[in-house]
Amino acid sequence: MDLQKTLSGLQTDKESAEQALAGAKEELGKAQIETEIVLAQRDRVVADTEKTRLRLERYVAHAEELYQKYSSVAVTSRQAELFEEVLKARNEKEELRYENEKLREENSTLRLILEKAEEFMRKLVVNGRNLWDTFTDTIRMGAAEDKIRDWCDLEG
Repeated sequence: MDLQKTLSGLQTDKESAEQALAGAKEELGKAQIETEIVLAQRDRVVADTEKTRLRLERYVAHAEELYQKYSSVAVTSRQAELFEEVLKARNEKEELRYENEKLREENSTLRLILEKAEEFMRKLVVNGRNLWDTFTDTIRMGAAEDKIRDWCDLEG
């Protein structure tokens, strides 16, 4: 009988240890995903900073080049206004290009985050189904309900 209690106690301890290990593994997985996301964001910030520095260097070089080129030329006020408009348009174009690039990078970072979230949700199983499949089914059902509502509105 004493041996039976000891064996039962050891079995309980083993199950507790296995549960604790599973919980620790899950926490480790979450921490790894969060770390990868933070590292991706850090890399994006470093790249943005470097690109901004290079862009500013180009602006300064271009401004110095234009100054050297046109500083000795006598121009009318209308020519100076047109020149200012051209410079302003070039700067706006460069700023839009830069914004577009930032949006592309942000998009790729968000895609990475979504992939990591999907990976995590696929590993998390609730009631025999992984969370990702449940999530995507819910989205599909919502879209189907919206289509049915739209169809009913058109018929009525």
